[in-house]
Amino acid sequence: ELQGARFLWTNRDPVIGEVTLREGWVPWDSQVLNAAPNAIVWSKYTTSILIRIPGLYRLCVAVFTTAEVTVVVYLNDEPVFMLQPESSSTIKRNVDKTPLS
Repeated sequence: ELQGARFLWTNRDPVIGEVTLREGWVPWDSQVLNAAPNAIVWSKYTTSILIRIPGLYRLCVAVFTTAEVTVVVYLNDEPVFMLQPESSSTIKRNVDKTPLS
């Protein structure tokens, strides 16, 4: 069963709704694909995506920018992995700088 979804941040406005980019959060503003809208819940200009069905999910992250940015993905309000400019080819896990094996 296909349960994929794709969300984008396309608006370059530094303040969208109550979310400020200066705070470091990306407000998703475009839903490109959602094959399971009852299981993968998203609202425009929010910084989170709710998954209602527990299980194993694959998460792909891509950032296209000329600026050096750090990307941190949170799960249940806890950071689970980080992408940093100085180690762009290495994914970090648990934000404690423990490399994946």
